[in-house]
Amino acid sequence: MCQDIEGPRVADKRYELVVGSEAGTMLSAVFAGFEITQRPPTTIIRGDISDPAALEEVIARLHCLGLHLYEVRVLNQ
Repeated sequence: MCQDIEGPRVADKRYELVVGSEAGTMLSAVFAGFEITQRPPTTIIRGDISDPAALEEVIARLHCLGLHLYEVRVLNQ
């Protein structure tokens, strides 16, 4: 897990991650606070992520769940 680091807060970026599974119910429990949308045969995860380390943590969770990550996009720049 990532530890909090003191210093100026970087504005969250809104991300969209597309995984190759219809795993909406399970992902809703794992990614509380994220918007989960099933678009068969994929599931779309949208949410605010604070920094690159937090994004890596989200991707690592998906990997641990055995989900294939198809795409990562920043929705706001």
